[in-house]
Amino acid sequence: NVSMHDVILVVDSDIFQGVDEQEEAISMSVYPNPASGAVHLRYMIHDVRYLICDLYSISGRKIETLFNGYESPGEKEHTYDVSDLPAGIYLIRLQAGNQSTVQKLIIR
Repeated sequence: NVSMHDVILVVDSDIFQGVDEQEEAISMSVYPNPASGAVHLRYMIHDVRYLICDLYSISGRKIETLFNGYESPGEKEHTYDVSDLPAGIYLIRLQAGNQSTVQKLIIR
């Protein structure tokens, strides 16, 4: 038998689980944008994660992996020289576990 107390606990658990997932969402900023030399990627992670960050052409072709590996929690920043890339629009995809975010990068 399920009591009213059990049902309330299940509902509360589901509500808090949704809040946790929102707090762990990945956000990344790319600056300067547009860029012509060095570009900075800044992001925050809340727990140890295996991250993969790839650079794609606007047509979806993977150009290179910018970094991959385990990162400890906190605010992180990576810098890359994009001066050897042709001018155009690129996509930077950061993936941590089953979450990912994509930012557009314009190279002059």
